[in-house]
Amino acid sequence: MIKHPVLIRNAAVSRFFLAPINTGFSVNGAPNKRLISFHEQRSSLNVGINYIGNVAIDYEYATNSSNLCLRNNHSNWKLLAEVIQNRGSIPGIQLGCRYAHKRPSRNWQCNDKEALLKEFSQFVGAINKSRIENISYAYIRSAVKAAEYGYKAIQIHAAHGYFLSLLLCDVVNNSKRPHLNGITIINDICNGIRSVLPDIILDVRFSAIDGISEPIDEWQDRMSQLGEIISHNVDIISLSAGMYDFSRELIYPEKKIGHLPYSDYATQLADLYPNIVINVAGNIWNLDELPLDRKNLSYSIGRPMIADPEFINKLLDNNEVGVNKCIRCFSCHYYSKGLSNLECIKNRDL
Repeated sequence: MIKHPVLIRNAAVSRFFLAPINTGFSVNGAPNKRLISFHEQRSSLNVGINYIGNVAIDYEYATNSSNLCLRNNHSNWKLLAEVIQNRGSIPGIQLGCRYAHKRPSRNWQCNDKEALLKEFSQFVGAINKSRIENISYAYIRSAVKAAEYGYKAIQIHAAHGYFLSLLLCDVVNNSKRPHLNGITIINDICNGIRSVLPDIILDVRFSAIDGISEPIDEWQDRMSQLGEIISHNVDIISLSAGMYDFSRELIYPEKKIGHLPYSDYATQLADLYPNIVINVAGNIWNLDELPLDRKNLSYSIGRPMIADPEFINKLLDNNEVGVNKCIRCFSCHYYSKGLSNLECIKNRDL
């Protein structure tokens, strides 16, 4: 029996998801054995969707050289989906496009935020219509390829300063040219995927706030955008916060910020859109404090699941004492440390 289920496309699944994690466990853009083991260990009936994190829609749109990319035809893609499903979770893929003026910074803090925003704005303003069409097609093509491999859920990455989120940010995208309208582009991608994959679980991930302006103002703008996107056949809206190069501390909130700091944003959406599953991530280290009374709220868990693959199972079995707890040391942020793949000082078995 599934504890705390949520309905997705009329099927009851656990409301606890494995957050999309960029592990770096890849070979030439394809999953390696470590990635298969990583996701197999973190799959069960208590993990509703197990997302493969940050899969580039094409090699030129990868975040770094360790990125997965669905342009690579490899039998491990199918094997990875099979092991996730066999353990009881829905296999999912997060599709991302890191198209920007330069590679992401390894520095945790941005030294000159005003200059960075100006660079982003100039870059976005110069993008032509042909490039937008190519990116949109690459999303749809990658979703089709993922479905062929056996993945049942597709998450479109429109958060954290990735390309689609730059288009949604008025400070960065101040162009009035129609082909740069972020809402229209995301809707076109969603409609394109839905037209060829009518039964796929479609999820779009947003930053509730970017960290540029006042949070209340940014959230109101994002709410307006979400209202336009929710009407386009999506099953899940996923929320976190921040932009990788600008406000990385919002993506990976410190413990002092508190438990589930973006809960208020998620509950507002859950109340406004009761027929859409709202997912939220960030600082989930126990389950007792979650607002489980809302039937359409779900939760993505990342760092605690890196430290202990059985984190969700143990907490649902009231075995908090047995959890190998994440200590938020940030050793898992391999790219910032100049490493090629994920590490965890609390879990040496990775």
